[in-house]
Amino acid sequence: MRGAMLGWLFGFLTGGLASAAWSSYVGPEQTAWTPVLMTTFGCAAAGVIIGMIVNWRR
Repeated sequence: MRGAMLGWLFGFLTGGLASAAWSSYVGPEQTAWTPVLMTTFGCAAAGVIIGMIVNWRR
């Protein structure tokens, strides 16, 4: 449980940074909500899965 929570937190931080970097690269006029949210929540979901795998044996 702890691994999933930490993975979720770090996944959201990573996703937010990736979305911000992508948004500044393409420009704010070209940024749509769907790619930003998919990037953020995709990184959060990946963080949950990685956190669960890392703490599986503990």
